[in-house]
Amino acid sequence: HWAISPENRSSPNLQSAGYIALAKVTADPSDIARIEAGVVGRDGKKLDGVPTVVTESAAFALGLLRRTDKDRQFDAKEIDRARDFLFDVFGNEDLETRARCFAMIADMRSISATVEWRTAHPGSVIGLLELSKVANRLPSLELDARKRETEARLRDRYRGFTRQDFLSLPVMAAYAQYYKRFNKTYHVQLQLESIVSKSKPLPNVSPLVDANFMAEVETLVLTAGHDVDKLVGAVSIDVSREGDQLTQMDGTPKAIRPGDMIMRDAKGICCSILYGQDNRSPISVETSHALYVAYAPAGVPAEAVQAHLRAIEEHVRSVSPPAVTEQQQLLLA
Repeated sequence: HWAISPENRSSPNLQSAGYIALAKVTADPSDIARIEAGVVGRDGKKLDGVPTVVTESAAFALGLLRRTDKDRQFDAKEIDRARDFLFDVFGNEDLETRARCFAMIADMRSISATVEWRTAHPGSVIGLLELSKVANRLPSLELDARKRETEARLRDRYRGFTRQDFLSLPVMAAYAQYYKRFNKTYHVQLQLESIVSKSKPLPNVSPLVDANFMAEVETLVLTAGHDVDKLVGAVSIDVSREGDQLTQMDGTPKAIRPGDMIMRDAKGICCSILYGQDNRSPISVETSHALYVAYAPAGVPAEAVQAHLRAIEEHVRSVSPPAVTEQQQLLLA
């Protein structure tokens, strides 16, 4: 508290470091208000006499309050209130542009791609869609109606298709080629066939999961959905190596074959194209901040991945109109 006190305004670097340090170590909800007070005054206006670097650091510090260690997590209502504050800061034209941008960076999950991934999978594309302020608890009549429309559209579009016809679709062919390298079959192909040829309905899991699955069977782009608050530390798109292991959603450990496209965080592999998601970070009924990661091997156009992300967002917004798009971008190999 001493470092962020007005007495230290002559040392902006000290104040800046103080806000960041406080956010990292505090367990006291009242400290959230102290950090917010370093961004704007009680009237919501720019603070007089406070260096820009201090305002930027205080805004960024609020993003550090989100923690994965359950014993150190703040109540979800406190985190949601801090997010609302950051959204207000971003829209506050009284503040300098950099401070407003830091407010959004604070709540955005940073994801990078390794050189190894780019080297092993040239021409591949990763699509990222991060949405906050989403709801995933209640069923949605709007989403159910979209499912029925999707099913009817797919059955009409692919009426009479054989397996070879499905495999001749450009996006499907790119995935089939990727999976063939590992002697496996693209599971979205099988799911699409079951909807079209066997009249099976789209599943009912939860709104955020179903939104993704609807988009997958239409665009054929493989995508995983994660709870941002369950991801730990730095997140990167990488390639699997000898000895890598994934704890699957049923809790079973699985050795990952080298060469697969994967996503890692500080605790290990979160997702693999071949073996799916881990049991730690998937979307659940508690999820209010989601990250969708689309994995597209060489041969899948970047435009198809972008269209896929837009489709997911549209479906999610039909359930959660207040959803905020934290990021929507592509990583190219």
